Amino acid sequence: MILRILGLAFVIAGAMTTTAFAQFTPEVFDGAGYGSTAETAVRQAIGDAETTASAYQLYNCQVLGEPEVFEQPPGSLRAFRAHAQVTCEP
Repeated sequence: MILRILGLAFVIAGAMTTTAFAQFTPEVFDGAGYGSTAETAVRQAIGDAETTASAYQLYNCQVLGEPEVFEQPPGSLRAFRAHAQVTCEP
């Protein structure tokens, strides 16, 4: 009997957590990318953020602010890395 009560309490808590998670949708999505040029790295970062947003069924995205571009150390095959933020709607 005690195990049934604990099991029932666990199922109820799990359902509440799932419901709360399903209702949360981020407003801003971050993405990161690498590339041999700064432009390629930025495109990769934006694509990464858009892919994350698509998990929430948000497909119309706009870049938020200016993407950040960082140079990698000399000799690296991926000369640049980038960070971008997008905001999306259904």
